[in-house]
Amino acid sequence: MSRRIDILTRHHDRLIEIMATARTQITDSVKDADLDALRHLRREMVEALAAYQRFVHEEIYEPAQQGIGSAEAQRDAQALKIDCIQLQRDYDDFGLRWARRHVLENWPEYRLSANLMMKRVNDHILHVCELRKGWSGGQAA
Repeated sequence: MSRRIDILTRHHDRLIEIMATARTQITDSVKDADLDALRHLRREMVEALAAYQRFVHEEIYEPAQQGIGSAEAQRDAQALKIDCIQLQRDYDDFGLRWARRHVLENWPEYRLSANLMMKRVNDHILHVCELRKGWSGGQAA
């Protein structure tokens, strides 16, 4: 259990690290932003979210569905899996929206959209941290 929580924390730390770096590029003025860096960071976030979702499915959801842990742990694992899938869909939608629109010409809207997306990721992480408070012993989640 503690090994899985440690790895879950590493996934969360990676997502937070990417967002912290992105925040330095989401400047008040587009002229101060590094759009190439933002493009690379969006790609890193896609990869990090995919790895995170895979981990949650394989190491938290599947063991819980095999009856490892309490009924509450099984419910938490299912809720976590569902939210991970939705988080990745939300990020994919964000990426597609900005792949089709020119960031330079829509900088204020992009900044707002990016900040809202980062809030969504952060809210997810905070929610999982709250769930983790109930995980102990041999529970799967």
